Amino acid sequence: MAWYSNPFLPWNWPADVTKSYIGQLEFSLEYLLYSFLNTILSVVQALLSGIEFAFSGFLLVVVLSFQAMGPLGLPLFTGLFIVTAGIGMDLFHFAKDIPIVGDFI
Repeated sequence: MAWYSNPFLPWNWPADVTKSYIGQLEFSLEYLLYSFLNTILSVVQALLSGIEFAFSGFLLVVVLSFQAMGPLGLPLFTGLFIVTAGIGMDLFHFAKDIPIVGDFI
């Protein structure tokens, strides 16, 4: 190490301070970006978790109600499933006319 690159010499102090300041600034900006993206991730995860909880609860209620019907539950469940699948197919058919959705279907 040369004598003029010693960090304790006064003419090297501004370079050390600038490098230290830039490093801390980069670290703080990265931390703020990480915090912002982590918050967005948490909100999306909470929304999807709530939707999944409501859907699985609805399916549980439907299945338990059809189980309570006894032997009559199987034909009713099959009929309801066919009607629901048909409605879903019709919705996808009509969604092709929407420009943005139609590009993905």
